[in-house]
Amino acid sequence: MDTRKVRITGNPIVINTGNGGAAQLVFTIMFNPSQPSSPAGGGASIREGAVGLELGSTTTRQAPLGAPPVARFAYRVLANRIVHFTSTSLNSPTLLLWDFDDGHTASSVSPYHQFASANTYTVKLTAQNRGGIGTVSQELVVETLAFYADFTYQVGGYTAYFTNTSTVEGTPSWTFSDGTTSSDENPTKTFPGNGSHWARLTIGSFYEEKTIVIDTEILLTWQDNSGNEDGFKIEHSLDGVEWTQLATVGAGITTYGVTQAVDGVDSDVLNYFRVRAYNDAGDSDYANVESIQCGA
Repeated sequence: MDTRKVRITGNPIVINTGNGGAAQLVFTIMFNPSQPSSPAGGGASIREGAVGLELGSTTTRQAPLGAPPVARFAYRVLANRIVHFTSTSLNSPTLLLWDFDDGHTASSVSPYHQFASANTYTVKLTAQNRGGIGTVSQELVVETLAFYADFTYQVGGYTAYFTNTSTVEGTPSWTFSDGTTSSDENPTKTFPGNGSHWARLTIGSFYEEKTIVIDTEILLTWQDNSGNEDGFKIEHSLDGVEWTQLATVGAGITTYGVTQAVDGVDSDVLNYFRVRAYNDAGDSDYANVESIQCGA
């Protein structure tokens, strides 16, 4: 049996493959000398069902499934052995399964769970999507805590970043020393300048107040015009007359960060600074005196 492919010429049937390629139908024609010739002669007949698809340069690809989840979660321990969990998993999981290590499970994004006793538990979160499965486990200590309001904070520049760590549930009400307020769970607050400020968190009948010290750094810079110094002396004054040496830095160093807490500058008035080089032979002349209000 002689089997050969013959491309049909003229106007072929074109199939849209969905990615810009063109496809043509190709018929497989069977040449069999033992069979009777067709009425038109030539001894060829079209085999039933022998229709194939020639895609040329076009390729067929399976739709991508996407990346599997990266499972992760945060939690907050509340009073009476209640823990509030929140999935922070990446890559959009479609299914979640929590295992609380005490025979109980959950499938919501942010479940609450009350443990029967104070103990150490290993909580596992499994996250799944079309791309696969991800898991993560965390060990946590569950205690029988009383109800209270509390928070932590970090300071960067004039801005404080607050985190609610209260064991009592409810809408938080934040009040700050400049009279502003917030109802965010974990607010960010920019204070007007250096110094002592305060923040108060109230939840129901519980509250906590803390002092927030803002002490931004003033960066002093100068040009090194000497080639044989052992270092530089940095001096400070509140009136430009009486001077106190703040610090010394090594040879080749041309910056120094000044803060209120460490260096005792006054954020409410002008502060004066000057620098000079020194070595075994003595001190150089002072650089230009610079003044700045550190809390401005």
